[in-house]
Amino acid sequence: MANVNEAVHILINAIHESDQYKAYKDLQSKLEQDEEAMKKLNEFRRQRFKLEAQNLNHSTPSHEYFKVLQDMYSSLVMDSDISSFIQAEIDLSQMILEIYKNISESIDFNLDFIDPY
Repeated sequence: MANVNEAVHILINAIHESDQYKAYKDLQSKLEQDEEAMKKLNEFRRQRFKLEAQNLNHSTPSHEYFKVLQDMYSSLVMDSDISSFIQAEIDLSQMILEIYKNISESIDFNLDFIDPY
């Protein structure tokens, strides 16, 4: 287990040094200076998370809910800082998903049900 823990710490350090993580953290710090932008962004993220939870529960959100979410997103991406942060968050998430995928494939841990966008 010590070898695994050491490897995990090396991986964490590599993630911290990655361009994706640095961009994410820089943009996060910038956005945290704008309380209103963070409030709007976090509300969008909550609603998006709610949508994902509904999908996992096999319930179908209403057309109106999708429209509200689309409108929220359209409003947010008009702000270049928020738009950049959303993209940085996606990039970081994709990198982490790729790490999970590589680990799961190498240990024969089936994650075929995950669709990486």
